[in-house]
Amino acid sequence: LFDCTALPNGRSYMDADLSIECYRGQWVSLVPLGAAGIAVYVVGMPGFLASALLLKRRALFMDPAVARRLGSNYKLFRRPCYLASVLLMIKRLAIVSLTLFASREPGYMVPGLLAVLAGAAVVQSRIEPFYDPLLNRVELVLSALLCALLLCGTVFLM
Repeated sequence: LFDCTALPNGRSYMDADLSIECYRGQWVSLVPLGAAGIAVYVVGMPGFLASALLLKRRALFMDPAVARRLGSNYKLFRRPCYLASVLLMIKRLAIVSLTLFASREPGYMVPGLLAVLAGAAVVQSRIEPFYDPLLNRVELVLSALLCALLLCGTVFLM
């Protein structure tokens, strides 16, 4: 909805549906729905999860009912890092936002992605949020590989 491409005729059309011209008619009527979707899923879901984890933080590792309801969001992480799943969601949001909204500006997109991935790798290496050392290592290696892939891709862009 928010990713439009300007065509040679000077008009912009939605990438998802080239029959809809951006900033006019049907596109304008879709904007409130898109904004509501962003509010609910992009902001609301991580916000809800963070608030649920914060409200139940004392019972997370002791109450079986809380573990059944929220456990998949924190059980892989050490106790002080119970909010790590929310931070990983924010990292993914940053990656998706940069690739979607800065895709036509590689000069902004690539450094932004490198900053997100390298920053996440530094935090990951210092905090080691996962119980299992293998998961900490995998997360680090994946971030490093993505940075290397971005740098290799940048060479081919030039």
